[in-house]
Amino acid sequence: MDPRLYVLGLGGTRYFEYPWVLGQVERLGRRLRLLDVGSGPSFLPAYLAQQGHLVVTADSDAAQLGVQARFAVRAGSAGRLLPAVVDATRLGVLDGSVDCVTCVSVLEHVPDAGDARAVAELARTLRPGGSLLLTLPYAPAYREARPPYRGGAHQRLYDEAALRRRIIEPSGLDVSSAAYIGTPSPALYRLLLRVDRLRLARLALRWLCLAVPGSLIGFLPPERRATAGAVCLALRRA
Repeated sequence: MDPRLYVLGLGGTRYFEYPWVLGQVERLGRRLRLLDVGSGPSFLPAYLAQQGHLVVTADSDAAQLGVQARFAVRAGSAGRLLPAVVDATRLGVLDGSVDCVTCVSVLEHVPDAGDARAVAELARTLRPGGSLLLTLPYAPAYREARPPYRGGAHQRLYDEAALRRRIIEPSGLDVSSAAYIGTPSPALYRLLLRVDRLRLARLALRWLCLAVPGSLIGFLPPERRATAGAVCLALRRA
């Protein structure tokens, strides 16, 4: 992996989203045909390829796929990582050709009703029994930002009704599991998100999250989801 990851750290919730995705993939079996959509600078596709899966890493930004290629070379998985410059709403992948689709913190950035169109397109690629693994920002009440959107900012935060209306129903898939990430204190969670914008503070947050996840930030029981800031959804094609 890129040594800079150890210096700069990751976004706070990635320390929970990535293990969740990896755990879900592990349950599906070995040597899967995987599609990661909106890969960006994530090391997840290269890591999955390193584990023996065949991974298509898809992004609308060709420069980000160059980052993916470098990750794959360092991971020794270049032969199992295939880049594709595509839009999430028009993937160009055959129907029912993929075992699992991963999409980490992407759909909230798709403008207008694009999240519903994109999730339907992701679901289209799944074989029967295949899984769609999503992570999304969560809030007690649905919120939508107004343009212009600033550098990577969320265009929407999903509540339960919006998840059902904009994600689950358009996908046509069944919910197999849902996990919520947050902190006991909403005010503390907002503070952590602000701190996470600073690179040096991100490294401190990384070790803090790993050292005391239960008391600071981590997975919440469903009845505590009002204080969650992210949700992990596993959807399955019947």
